[in-house]
Amino acid sequence: MKRIIIAFPREQNCNGVVSIFKKIGINDIQICDSGIKVLELVEGSTKGLIICSYRLKDMFSSKLINQIPEGYSMLMLVANPSLCESIDSRISVLTLPINKGNFLATINMLLNKNKFKKSLSTEENLIIQKAKDLLIKERNFTEQQAHRYLQVNSMNNGRKMIETSKRILEGSDNNEEIRNCN
Repeated sequence: MKRIIIAFPREQNCNGVVSIFKKIGINDIQICDSGIKVLELVEGSTKGLIICSYRLKDMFSSKLINQIPEGYSMLMLVANPSLCESIDSRISVLTLPINKGNFLATINMLLNKNKFKKSLSTEENLIIQKAKDLLIKERNFTEQQAHRYLQVNSMNNGRKMIETSKRILEGSDNNEEIRNCN
């Protein structure tokens, strides 16, 4: 089962969400009040769900999404939806007060979203990693920047990430694909 973390600056807010999970039989839940604690809890795991408020004690939740593993989903519960107009697209948002049915449907969707996702072969992962390494070398990107670059360009060009990676590697002799992959 995926790890479930509930993070709110006040414990009473966590307890309300925990009670909903307990009513449906999910008892293995971690609660915390800060972004640092969330990062400690996700360390060593690859998949899970973080349910949080817009702001934790030490950081905005929208900054936290870039520091957690990609296998994690985030559900932000907010009173004012206008706060969330420019947040990361990987964050799902529900407006308070929450409808229990909508909340449970959203949780179910987020917990199962990667269930049917096709996993890449070792060879495909190696090709993507080589393309990232090339971008790191040629453009002085970090690993995260190279990954994001591949994602964005794949979406913009209607290609899968593996196809974009292959094109970058094929054009690596003259760096043409790297320049044209904008």
